[in-house]
Amino acid sequence: MKLNQKTILAIHRAFKEYDKENLKAISDKIKNKTAKEVENTLKTKRIHPANIKGTHDGTFDLPEFFDHFDRKMFHEPFINELPYIPDYFYRQFLAEIMNSIGKAVGTNISAQYRKPFKGAVRQKTDKYVKEIIAELRHEFSIQRTGELLSENPNYNSRRDEIISVSLEYGRLYEKLLNETDVSPAGTYEARKLRRHFVLHIGPTNSGKTHEAVKALEEAKTGVYLAPLRLLAYEQFDRLNKDGILCNLLTGEESIEIPFAEHTASTVEMLDLNRDYEVAVIDEVQMIADRMRGHAWTRAILGAKAENIHLCASPEAEKILVRLIEECGDSYEIHHKERPVPLRYERSMSHDFVKDIRKGDAYIVFSRKDVHTVAAELKEKGVRYSIIYGNLPYDVRHEEARKFSEGESDVLVATDAIGMGLNLPIKRIVFIRQSKFDGVSLRELTRGEIRQIAGRAGRYGIYDEGLYTSLEDDDYFERAVTGPLPDITSAVISFPEGLLDLNFDLSLIMRKWEDGLTRHGYTKSDLSEEIVMCSIIEKKTADKKLIYDLVSMPVELKSKRCMEVWETAADMVIEGRAKELMALLPERTGTVMAALEEDYKVCDILYNMVRRFAPSKEDLETIMDKKRQISSELNTLIEKQAVERKTCRMCGKPLKWSYSYGICGKCYNSTKEFDWW
Repeated sequence: MKLNQKTILAIHRAFKEYDKENLKAISDKIKNKTAKEVENTLKTKRIHPANIKGTHDGTFDLPEFFDHFDRKMFHEPFINELPYIPDYFYRQFLAEIMNSIGKAVGTNISAQYRKPFKGAVRQKTDKYVKEIIAELRHEFSIQRTGELLSENPNYNSRRDEIISVSLEYGRLYEKLLNETDVSPAGTYEARKLRRHFVLHIGPTNSGKTHEAVKALEEAKTGVYLAPLRLLAYEQFDRLNKDGILCNLLTGEESIEIPFAEHTASTVEMLDLNRDYEVAVIDEVQMIADRMRGHAWTRAILGAKAENIHLCASPEAEKILVRLIEECGDSYEIHHKERPVPLRYERSMSHDFVKDIRKGDAYIVFSRKDVHTVAAELKEKGVRYSIIYGNLPYDVRHEEARKFSEGESDVLVATDAIGMGLNLPIKRIVFIRQSKFDGVSLRELTRGEIRQIAGRAGRYGIYDEGLYTSLEDDDYFERAVTGPLPDITSAVISFPEGLLDLNFDLSLIMRKWEDGLTRHGYTKSDLSEEIVMCSIIEKKTADKKLIYDLVSMPVELKSKRCMEVWETAADMVIEGRAKELMALLPERTGTVMAALEEDYKVCDILYNMVRRFAPSKEDLETIMDKKRQISSELNTLIEKQAVERKTCRMCGKPLKWSYSYGICGKCYNSTKEFDWW
């Protein structure tokens, strides 16, 4: 088995393009090496000399040199005419050929062409590289590969494996292509119904949700779908206080009220098999979010309700109308305006502590900053409430209550307040302009600024809402007053119909992400699921079970949460789901960060037990532990036991605006001076 002459010439031309002047010197050096010299060189480079056939007259034949790479290719089940061959070739085969030739002829010469050639391989732009790809795909089709391997009986099993894998890849690509031909709307049972949509379109604090929930209250059966547990709990509490029995259902908690015909839920928990008279879907502009937007798309396309109320900001109107028309349903649009005007306030002092006003909400974008800002307020004797994502939702609810009822003067929060929380905020103060989104530090988008700033100016309490910033005045003002671009696509989720393919789930997910997308839709970001898949699929081949495990909300950046999740997954895989309760935190800590992590562990266990070992007693035990943790967190917050930012070397407290992890004194003490 050898690469044919055309392929060798194509590789030769690729080298020639980058090293025309030295080509003759390279060829001469190869030819002048004796077979023994070549073997010794290859031994030092860990290339087995048995794969190199040098002639006995002292010359070295380039095609023979490539022969072991030819055989190496056949040790991998990827050599066929399917479209993934270029990726494999770019990443492994061609680069290895080039590197090994360089080692054989000496680094002084090879270094002159190795780097630019590698660059072309990485960028996939060089026409000669593409020519090599075409030659290889032509020479090593599935049929030709089978014929070559059949010549050697030692390769029979490998031949069968290549053909089998190739056919499976064909099925995968066929399914991915078929998926783009089918409208996502057509896959839901709701297409058998005649649904009517009511779109409540308007900015933050324009009364959209209030109008929609009024329709929900008048219905015999209904569901409210929220982006956050806190908002679901808010409506659960409101409906029950109004005498309308309502259940609560989130990924981490379930409260069943006897005889209730209404449910307040997070949007991911919608039951597509249940019929409702009215459904309310809140914050629908989230349909464009790569991580969670698929839940809103699913709810809009699949909710089985006679009347569906959508609450969204103006940039989502066109995409929502398009989805509804694709479903063949009717709709009406109600445009809402803010009853309280929003005004930008300039000349905010960079030292915000000097300009504190009752009703202020100070916005930062990390837990550490919330605590550090709160600590500086504490030093000034200011009463505050804190709200951020890591706090249990009942603790956040209690903090919101204290601010609403005047027990605290100001609020320190992350963008967690941007989604629907009805708080009597007079002025929003953006302390920072950027946030870490899990991947990188980036500026706030105009949509994020508008959503958060819109929380200022509660109707019936204030005549106007104010917002200001400690950084770029113009940027924040333009974000709120200027137009936002329309949302042009809805995010869709990974189709479970691909689970029957004979590949690792992580590979299927990657191929699905990379494949074509139907016009008007965007595929969800599966990066976290793929990481979790790579851990679990080594332990079981049951892809449905793997999918259930990786679909659970787990904070990947928390080492402890990932360890608990993996241990719990092992128990489920090994049939020991009844032992999950052994992972419940035995005693809670006295530090807020530890308590918050204990709460997340309880959330993971609640999900695991509910799915794989349902027991009301165990679920209630977990809820008791969560209530205990929340109580201890509330006690610490009452004592204002915030954990401010400190120097990691000496422990000295640092101001919220200090950008480094160590103080100036410690930095100077460790700095080395080069006097010369």
